[in-house]
Amino acid sequence: MKFILTLLMTLGASTHASPLQDGQETNGGDPYAAEFLFVVDSTLQQLPLTLPLENEAAIQREVLEEARTAVLVASVEVLNLDGREVAAVNQPLTIPPRIVVSRSAWKSLDIRQKRLLVLHELLPIAGIYDDHYKNSLRLWQLLP
Repeated sequence: MKFILTLLMTLGASTHASPLQDGQETNGGDPYAAEFLFVVDSTLQQLPLTLPLENEAAIQREVLEEARTAVLVASVEVLNLDGREVAAVNQPLTIPPRIVVSRSAWKSLDIRQKRLLVLHELLPIAGIYDDHYKNSLRLWQLLP
């Protein structure tokens, strides 16, 4: 009886599934990368369509949304840059562009700090300079 039930479940599942022809990359099941992207998406949704930047410049929110779709996010337990621990590093010139997040740092942040960090890391992916959080802080202050 178990055999018949297993067979029926297997056949039923295979008839309703549609396999991908070219595979699918899913960030290796990295829950930190998934949460980072979730915070990016929820943060971008709460921003206005036109975003003010320093020096009276502005961009459209869709520029950041396009950068989000192009970026690959990964995490490591501890992330060091130039001999000091950092929360994340962006690599806008790699193909595809990458953001690497420190798990230990990410765990210690509250949601407002995470929102600021995702903006700070995403802006350079979109080609926007964010020295000392100048632009990301402007956008972060627009959030409810």
